[in-house]
Amino acid sequence: MINIFFDARTVEPGMTGVGRYSLNLLKSLAALDSDLRIRALFNRDSINYARQDKALNFIDLIAAPVRHDSHPAGDFWLRYRLPRVVDNHEIYMGPAFIIPGGDQPFFRIVTIHDVGVFTHPRFFRLRFRVWLRQAIRRACRDADRIIVPSRYVSGQVDALGLAEPGQLTVIGESGDPGHPCWHRGSPDSDMQTEEITGLSAGSACFLTVATHEPRKDPTTACRALIHMSQQMKDRGVCLKTKWFWIGGEGPFGDPSPDEIRQDANACGFHRMEDLADTSLRTVFRSALAYVSCSLDEGFGLPLVEAMQAGLPMIVSDIPAHREVAGDAALYFRPGDWIGLARLMLRIQTENPLRVKYAHRSRVRGSAFSWKCTAEQTCQLIRSVMEQRDK
Repeated sequence: MINIFFDARTVEPGMTGVGRYSLNLLKSLAALDSDLRIRALFNRDSINYARQDKALNFIDLIAAPVRHDSHPAGDFWLRYRLPRVVDNHEIYMGPAFIIPGGDQPFFRIVTIHDVGVFTHPRFFRLRFRVWLRQAIRRACRDADRIIVPSRYVSGQVDALGLAEPGQLTVIGESGDPGHPCWHRGSPDSDMQTEEITGLSAGSACFLTVATHEPRKDPTTACRALIHMSQQMKDRGVCLKTKWFWIGGEGPFGDPSPDEIRQDANACGFHRMEDLADTSLRTVFRSALAYVSCSLDEGFGLPLVEAMQAGLPMIVSDIPAHREVAGDAALYFRPGDWIGLARLMLRIQTENPLRVKYAHRSRVRGSAFSWKCTAEQTCQLIRSVMEQRDK
């Protein structure tokens, strides 16, 4: 019997990529036909959602009295109180760079999703940057094993000297199938419902799933849509274009100037927050292509989801996108909104190109699965267990 203590405190309604990774991994581990016994720690205000999730029925759920992002109370509880909750024979899994520090009697596995706070510090405010750097350094120092989602992140961690030889394991991720019971339950707004209903009737659109923050570069998206709209107008092309950017406000806000946002909105740019999974699936089914303008990523869950939905992809040419999407995407230079607009116009007007990249997406996307991720994670856990038993 392998005993796992899974820190799922980033799993909550409205969760972003790290939370969805944690929930998908937890569900997939629970679904394995193996000798795993899992206890999972949730925030107190999220545990009722976990109890309603049938995929978690055979997991022991624990409510944490303090949120992971409550500072300094959460940091104190993580360091001094949480170790009393974890049994000595359990493997502690921190899927979000959160682990109890110091000497502990139990083994610890942590996931580091990216190290952008070291390589692209301008995307982070000073206070948060200092805290996050310390948290990642501490997690890498104290963890027995470190999971990273891509070879790109593995190389960065090595270059920064954050890990010891043999400490890193690359385990890829997959697309998010959706989790209806984790939606807050508030219906989509009337405007969003009207737009989505129009999509289901056959309207074409471009799609992005990301928070609004500098690292995701919404400014390039807005400028590209404005430029493409003007290009079509100049050519006398009567194509109505929409772009749905689905995601909440990031920790540092939308950097786009108000004038740019207003012009983009007039050209068909729609920002939606907290969209229900059923509505999100409708957008995925109706989109012409998936677009990512990110300036830095560690992996890219939405890319895999787009590939598995058979969407052509137009993405910024950054290492993580190359590693995940391969030849299944059209690439533009990060920040090059003119180049992005050109590719969007081609996807919208050239049907053979669209069909070609839709096929490539499906083929590439079939190589990713959460079952595979869980099996590789389980294999890593077994190796840690063998090390402990020596």
